[in-house]
Amino acid sequence: MKSPVQQSSVKPRPRASDPIPFSRIMEDVVFVLSGFQNPFRAELRDKALAMGARYKPDWTADSTHLICAFANTPKYSQVKAAGGLIVRKEWVIDCHKRKQKITYKRYLIDGVESSEEEEEEEEEEEKSSTAGEQRHYDERNKFAEEQRRLLQRYIIAFNGIMEDYMNEKVQFVITSQGWDDTFEDALMENENLSFVKPSWIFAINDRQKMLPYQPYTVVP
Repeated sequence: MKSPVQQSSVKPRPRASDPIPFSRIMEDVVFVLSGFQNPFRAELRDKALAMGARYKPDWTADSTHLICAFANTPKYSQVKAAGGLIVRKEWVIDCHKRKQKITYKRYLIDGVESSEEEEEEEEEEEKSSTAGEQRHYDERNKFAEEQRRLLQRYIIAFNGIMEDYMNEKVQFVITSQGWDDTFEDALMENENLSFVKPSWIFAINDRQKMLPYQPYTVVP
């Protein structure tokens, strides 16, 4: 009597052309976060974890990427001295949106510069990936340098974007002065603008959560 043929338990190796599952596209990434505040910090971490990356609270020998809000944080200095890779948050956001691992080189905070073609593509990506982010413009001549630096740090930490000029994307103008006639002109160009006191940003940082801006608005 012939014995039944036993099926092999060895699984076929995936072909190079097979798409990598979404949950594994960052399985070789061990990341650390710096400069972000909750809830955005948790959202960014969850996006990376969903793609298979591993999170470390502090930089260790097996860490591969520091995802940093801005330069010159303590972790930034530590990782830069160690020769580690320091990238912007958009690397994780864009990989998650495209459902594929994008080269980190275009997102380095302090490293290789993008070509003109990459910069144009990055601008298009930024338009879609930051659609839900709040954009702020500060009247830089009205603030002391230390206060402006803190405002910029806190805005970025809570996933906001600082603009160097008052364009159509700006939602909030942070001003330390009272109502000015030039604000009327600005509203003619962008009716969605809100003029807020810097105390709104500082209150958000103190409470470690987003707060309504209405109590901090500057009105005529």
